[in-house]
Amino acid sequence: MFGGEMEALGEILRVLRISTSIISNGNFSAPWSVSTRGATGAIFHAVISGGCFVRLTGGRRTKVEARPGDVALVSRGDPHVTCSDLSLSPVPVTSLQPVAGPGAVARVEGGGGGEQTEIICGSFELDHPAARQLLEMLPDLVLIPGGGERSRWFSATLQLLAADQGRPGLPGSVVTTRVAEALVAHLLQVHFMSLSSEAAGWLAGLKDERIGRALALIHTEPGTRWSAEGLAERVGMSRASFFSRFCALVGEPPVKYLTRWRMSTAADLLRREPDLPLVRVAGRVGYRSEEAFGRAFRRATGLTPREFRATSDIHALPA
Repeated sequence: MFGGEMEALGEILRVLRISTSIISNGNFSAPWSVSTRGATGAIFHAVISGGCFVRLTGGRRTKVEARPGDVALVSRGDPHVTCSDLSLSPVPVTSLQPVAGPGAVARVEGGGGGEQTEIICGSFELDHPAARQLLEMLPDLVLIPGGGERSRWFSATLQLLAADQGRPGLPGSVVTTRVAEALVAHLLQVHFMSLSSEAAGWLAGLKDERIGRALALIHTEPGTRWSAEGLAERVGMSRASFFSRFCALVGEPPVKYLTRWRMSTAADLLRREPDLPLVRVAGRVGYRSEEAFGRAFRRATGLTPREFRATSDIHALPA
């Protein structure tokens, strides 16, 4: 359905590095209701069988209902309740004793003996300073349905996750982690590309095949000495048409967007590789000299690269 747009967003998500872990494999029988205090990063509940409600707690009463193949995404890790019936009083999920077994991930059970529901619960973060721009576009709670064209892919992926929980191994097995990362990447692709009129910024650009390809080039090759002409040529457009469409969809000129992304990439390198010489950081984000890179970085953040590296404050970088 989305073709090139999905591919471009997939490239961008790859650069942002999804860090995923499986929290538990839950097996519940109606009636049941458990509360979760929340977590750093996002939390997802993937329904293997049965069904459940997920509702945010506190002042917000936002809720979704998930069926087999669906995934409920608590995008900011807020406290919430997962249950078979919204009228039930929840028990803390931490009060449930893990069930002994050979699996790599904790298995929890509970409920009154009625209809069975199996859920894979996990969490994830996007490990890149620019990721907050993406996550801020997510609702606090969103249901990503597994029906239609995606039903087989979702079903097979969730079944693979469920099957891996029964295998002996260390916590966070390689298979579980990689499959979960693939699931999260696909979920984010599906959600963001389903947006229509509300899409803005580079998400709106991704919905255009050629501008989406240009954005993917910027995100995956920030060290290339791109120009508006060069990007236009790579995506098969005239410079004038490319410049006009990029500005209309993304909301800023290509070179300005490129510079912001380079600064985000540089901030990520400064944080993750503290011993990488600044001249090499500069080269990786398209600057021929450390001095030129330093001036551009200070204009963007108010800090020199050395000052930023000393603070490791990812919030110093403008969104």
